[in-house]
Amino acid sequence: MLALLLPDCGHLQEEDARYAAKKGFSRHANPMPLFTAQDGVEALRLLRSVDFGKRVALNEHLAFRYHPTGHILGSGSLEIEAGPVRLWFSGDLGRYHDEVMNAPGPGIEADYVFVESTYGNRLHPDNDVSADLAEIINRTAKRGGVVLIPAFAIGRTQTMLYHIRRLEDAGRIPRLPVFIDSPMAVDASALYCKFGSEENLKLDLTMTDNDCCPLRCHDTKFVRTPDESKRINDVRVPAIIIAASGMAAGGRVVHHLANRLPDKRNTVLLVGFQAEGTRGRALLGGAKELKIHGQFVPVKAEVTSISGLSAHGDQRDLMRWLSGFRRVPRRAFLVHGEEEGLNGLSQQIRERLKWPTHIPDYLERVELPQLE
Repeated sequence: MLALLLPDCGHLQEEDARYAAKKGFSRHANPMPLFTAQDGVEALRLLRSVDFGKRVALNEHLAFRYHPTGHILGSGSLEIEAGPVRLWFSGDLGRYHDEVMNAPGPGIEADYVFVESTYGNRLHPDNDVSADLAEIINRTAKRGGVVLIPAFAIGRTQTMLYHIRRLEDAGRIPRLPVFIDSPMAVDASALYCKFGSEENLKLDLTMTDNDCCPLRCHDTKFVRTPDESKRINDVRVPAIIIAASGMAAGGRVVHHLANRLPDKRNTVLLVGFQAEGTRGRALLGGAKELKIHGQFVPVKAEVTSISGLSAHGDQRDLMRWLSGFRRVPRRAFLVHGEEEGLNGLSQQIRERLKWPTHIPDYLERVELPQLE
C-alpha cells in the first residue's frame, strides 16, 4: 500500500501546487509541493516488507514486530524491543465488529503504549448502515441527482463498493453508474481483490477467474486520467461518484463539490471522520457555502452522513484493545486525536484501567527512563 500512498501523495501535492499557480489563489508567488511523486519513489527504495508476527532484530539492542490492526489492508501496530524496554505503537486501530475487516490483533505486553484517539470520546452508532445507504441512494436517484461520496482511497472506498454491490444484488437500490475517481483508489481496489486473503480481511475478496470481485459494482467505472474525471461533470443522470479525499481537503472530490454542490437534486454523503478545518467538517456543520479554489460555492445539495462506516475503532474498541495487555504499562501516551478525543480516552484509561497517561504537547520531548 505504501507504494501507492507515497508517490500518489507527492503527485497530489504537485497537482495542487500547479493549479494554485495557474489560478493565482495561493499566498505564495511560486507555490511548491512539500515533496514530489519522484521523492516518494526514491523513499520506497529504502524500504522492505516484513510479515506480520515476525521478529526482526536490527542489532543486539533493537528489534521489532508488526501485528495486524484490522483498519485497512496491511495496517499494523508496532511492537519495539529497545534493550529491556518494550514500546507498543497502536497505529490506526480497526473495529471489533466489521463486515469486511478482522478485529485488531491484541496488544500483549509493553512498558510504554502509544495509542491513537481519533474516536477516543465517542461511540459509533448501532445503525443499519445498509438501510441508511439504500435510503440515501434511492431518494437521490428519485429526484434525478448524483450521490457524491468523499472517501479515503484506501479502505473507505472499498467498504463503500462492498455495501453498494450488496444492495444492488439484493435489489434494494437501482444499478447506477458508480464512478471511482481516484487513481490510487483504483489501484487499491485491485490490491484488495488480489490480496483478498490478507490477515486484516475478514472476507475473502480474492478476484475469481472471471474477474469478479465483491468490490466491483455492476456498472463500475474506474477513472484514472484528469480528462476522464472532467467528463464526469457532464453526467446528468442518477449516479454515484466516490472520490478522494475523504475529508474533502484536497484531491479530485474538491472539483466535484464545486460542480455538484449548487444543485439541490444532488447529495453529498460523508462517510468518515471529518477533522476540524476541513471542507468535510464545514459541510457537516451546516455550511451554506464553501470556498473552493478561491471562489465561494453555494451549498444547495443535500448534505448527510453515515458515521457507522468509520474504519477507526471507537472508544469502546480502543478500551477493549488496551484491556488486552497483560500488565499495567509505565505510561500510556495518547496521540493522533483532537483535544476532546485525547481527553476523553485519557479519562477512561485512568478510571477504568488505572493506568498513568500522558497527552504530549506539540514538539514535546519525553525521556523514557530505563527499567530498574
